[in-house]
Amino acid sequence: MKRWIAGCISLFLAMSLTACGAAEPIGQTPETSSSTSVQSSTATPNTTQPPAQTKPPESTQGEPYLVYSPYVVKTTVREYLGDDYDLYCKMVDSVINYDGYVSGFSSEEQFFNLWRIMREAWPPAQMVCANYGTTDEPYTYKDGACQIAFQYDRSEHDQVIQAFSDRITKDLSCVNKGDTEVEVIAKLYMHASTEMNYAYGSGFLYECIMNNSGICSNYAEYLILLLSQAGIECYLAGGSGAGIDHAWVIAKMNGQFYHFDPTWENASRNWAWFAIDDELRHASLDPSELGTLQTYGDWDYETNTWLPPQVCPESFCQDTREDDMPPWKW
Repeated sequence: MKRWIAGCISLFLAMSLTACGAAEPIGQTPETSSSTSVQSSTATPNTTQPPAQTKPPESTQGEPYLVYSPYVVKTTVREYLGDDYDLYCKMVDSVINYDGYVSGFSSEEQFFNLWRIMREAWPPAQMVCANYGTTDEPYTYKDGACQIAFQYDRSEHDQVIQAFSDRITKDLSCVNKGDTEVEVIAKLYMHASTEMNYAYGSGFLYECIMNNSGICSNYAEYLILLLSQAGIECYLAGGSGAGIDHAWVIAKMNGQFYHFDPTWENASRNWAWFAIDDELRHASLDPSELGTLQTYGDWDYETNTWLPPQVCPESFCQDTREDDMPPWKW
């Protein structure tokens, strides 16, 4: 195993990799060393592939095992919402029902925090809710109650929301009842890695998913959305340095955190970026002769700063891959 990792690191040190634009949660952008970025297509830290047999089966006939829920949010958002989660769900309901009226807020600041989080955590809200780019008054607030403004008539509003729900439910249909955690994560990782085409200027995450087009932050948020729907603890991660600016996912699998890079997997398609450790992740982004990598984790909504990334001490090793990887090929 040590020889395998050493070989991987040697490969990394011989490569000069470039990547893509980092995520920008709620209007925040980490400092970066380069404004130009491209998708990596050459680096392959691990060529171990799962047994090549069949493609993932559809889950079942009839009702899917997992159905998209607009109330499911990623780990950091759920932790931040705390006791406000019920109020957040009421806000989502008011948008779904084309009502837009929600009461029970202690202040306009509380409402605004939930409103902006909803627009990030629930992609249809990016499209159907008015925003400061489309109107001077995307909402009104008075005496603990708010009225959210919408962009479309009721028919188009409902179509936008239903189309997204149908799309994500279909995306989740690769997961079967009885799948192991490794199988669930691997299936959703493979789906997110191959579903999108790499392209700049794709718009909101809703548009990226519906149009199958985006950059690294969109790939990462797409995978986070799918993993969250399956109950997997996961976080956004990123790094900048040596002319590289990139975003990916850290998720907990079998009790341990690993790095998952759906953007670069889109190019390699050999499980090279599935469940790798800190050493391989850093080597892929920061060959020693080029500079020092600065990594960051998900966004801390409480302090409005970047969190440190979770520690990922080990890769999903070669013998484990051979035993546990789902039996299909890319």
